[in-house]
Amino acid sequence: MAMYLRYQGEFLSRDGVTWRIEIHQDSGEAYSHVGELTFEADGPLIIDWDVRSKEEVICGSSATVRIISPGDRTYQDMYTIEPGSIRMDVYRDDVLYWSGTLDPEFYEEPYERSSNYTVALTFSDFGVLDRLSYGLSKELTIREILEHCVERSGINTNGIDADTLTSTYFTDGVKASLGSLSVRSDNFYDEDGEPMSLKEVIEGILQPLALKIVQKAGKIWVYDLNALYHYREPRAISWSGDSSTMGTDKVANSVKITFSPYANEEEMLPEITYPYTLPEPSVLTSTFGEGLGYAYYSYWPDVSSDHQHQGEWDPNITWFAFVYPGPGLGTKIPNALSYVNPSARLFHITPVNGDVPESDGVAWTIQDNLFEMPTHGDTVFNSPSEPDGTVLMRTIRVQIPKMSTSDKDKFYLRVVLESQIDPRYNPYRDKGDHNSGVNYDEIEKYVRWVFVPFSLTIYDNSGKAVCHYDNSGVYENGAIGHLNYAKGEWKPGPGGYGSAWLAYYDTDDPLNKPGIFGWKSNRHCIGRCDLGHFKKGTKYSGYHTEPHIYASFNRLDDGEYIPYPPEGGYAEITVYAGVKMFSAELWGARIPPIEYKDNKAKACIKLLRWMLYKCPSLEVVENNIGYAVASVGDIEHVGYLNRSAHDEISIDTVCGSVDGPAPLARGVYTRVSDSSQVMELTRGGFTDCPEKLLIGTLHSQFADRKTTLSGECVLDPGMPAPLTEANQDDRLFMMSGESQDIIAGTSDATFVEFRPDEYRAQTE
Repeated sequence: MAMYLRYQGEFLSRDGVTWRIEIHQDSGEAYSHVGELTFEADGPLIIDWDVRSKEEVICGSSATVRIISPGDRTYQDMYTIEPGSIRMDVYRDDVLYWSGTLDPEFYEEPYERSSNYTVALTFSDFGVLDRLSYGLSKELTIREILEHCVERSGINTNGIDADTLTSTYFTDGVKASLGSLSVRSDNFYDEDGEPMSLKEVIEGILQPLALKIVQKAGKIWVYDLNALYHYREPRAISWSGDSSTMGTDKVANSVKITFSPYANEEEMLPEITYPYTLPEPSVLTSTFGEGLGYAYYSYWPDVSSDHQHQGEWDPNITWFAFVYPGPGLGTKIPNALSYVNPSARLFHITPVNGDVPESDGVAWTIQDNLFEMPTHGDTVFNSPSEPDGTVLMRTIRVQIPKMSTSDKDKFYLRVVLESQIDPRYNPYRDKGDHNSGVNYDEIEKYVRWVFVPFSLTIYDNSGKAVCHYDNSGVYENGAIGHLNYAKGEWKPGPGGYGSAWLAYYDTDDPLNKPGIFGWKSNRHCIGRCDLGHFKKGTKYSGYHTEPHIYASFNRLDDGEYIPYPPEGGYAEITVYAGVKMFSAELWGARIPPIEYKDNKAKACIKLLRWMLYKCPSLEVVENNIGYAVASVGDIEHVGYLNRSAHDEISIDTVCGSVDGPAPLARGVYTRVSDSSQVMELTRGGFTDCPEKLLIGTLHSQFADRKTTLSGECVLDPGMPAPLTEANQDDRLFMMSGESQDIIAGTSDATFVEFRPDEYRAQTE
């Protein structure tokens, strides 16, 4: 819906300036009649900028227009609309001067007369930002975020000027403009996905850079005090009242800046959460059934006839239920995933009487009639098979920041896929004569190495595939059990089926035990290292080698350890349906030959009852002993301003810098030109991290007393600028707040002395 002109009117101020007010309102089409505004003679328009301290970011303003209502409740619909749907533009001699949207909370009008009474309408430029939520995604420049916030505010401007009055540079001398710095959008959402308000976002992106924002002279100005002080065109304060007042600004003892980089130890991808309403366990006691919005299959401790009476299963010993969406529900995709194969099923394991862990995920295979008493029929979902490139599921894309060549060697990505690949009727009970013991033994005899195909691709902002992970060489040829030997690589373009494999094996005894049964996570892929051909391209000559797995490798946490990618972007994991199963060569057990045993292992795939998967997890871990998740806690900077003062200035920031590479830190500034993490900037001749530069700025303003002046003066319609006063020698002042009486051409203003950045942060 667009805004169309609904009311307008003009008046002449006492200093001969024509002021025009236009009120625009959301509408599906232009209004057939534009109403004429009649103004109150005394104070028809007052524009207020509240007094703001120098460390405050948003210098918002409001305007109150006083108009005569020609009839009873002519303007009453002004307070029945949504905030932001009515806008007032103020023009000074036909040039846009101020704009704001109506705040219906401040509507008032007399109720004792039916016509010709005064109605006061109050509009605000940035006030609505506190009630609007952030809604962007991906990494964006600070300018893009700010433009989004200003657009959402609904005001009309002649643009955003963030260059004239800013003075921060990169350490190589290039100006650190708002378009040259970026930050991740997921920094502005909490752990539950709730967004910050636009007001919080603006404060978050600007405050660490010592920037302020104000609407003046028809533009949005973003400025820092150092640049404002050095602006080449100071203007003089012209008093117009009978008296003015001199005072002093506050002095602070210290300043504490706490930066929360939002780099916790949680996995980058959320877990799958079953997206539908779950039934109560008490209704899940038949072998199978349907209810409102759900369907289920229930399982007993095993398939022994002891659990039946006259052919009916005993409902009092139902062990667990496999719950999945019922017919007619449509498809909901969990927030962790972007795609689920229509032949798969989202599921929830619900304990009924058994000690069974609850779990959510994606099911590819459930089948029943495997040489035992059937309970649900033959195949419920998809026969188990070797993979053929069918996509099972695909995750949402999560951001992976670019790291320098030296820094990326300090980190790995770690991919973990917890799977339940199991032949037992009840995978939460021991095997037995009535719990698929024969099939279990067959798999345990022949299967050792199990592989699930996956791909990991990095995409850029436009959605183009930049590179993908490839460990097919390790999968095909085998490797020593050590990350220095079993190492995949990054290749250009998108990944696909066959480019990478997740490996399931028993680390402690890979030649005698399979790496499946129950919920198991993948280990780092070392291929079929029992065959001994560790060099890619070397053909297997029939000799076998006991797998050489280092003890330190055994101690690694589960997962595929992936070198940090050469490019930043957005990572997407695709898991393909199906599994590969292989046997192993054993010392002194060459009969039967490995080819025979591999065929037996492959045949075991059809014995699988369960092929269930949770959501893949993706983490950034440090390349050191333990491979801990690369988390960063809150960072605190303290600077002392004046130890004789009492008050402390405390600032909490959500954007900033970290001393050292921090790939998980969502709140760090990034330089757009090379995607590097910003650690230092330069302002006022000093180079340091942004937080310490901010402390230096505040030291320059609050370490000693600064003069304040207030009183009535001639209205100054210009952009922000340094101001002089005839009796204050070479001191420069800035406007800290004013109330402009437009028809009188005057302003009741407060000015405060300020200084450029001339002190380094004192942290001791």
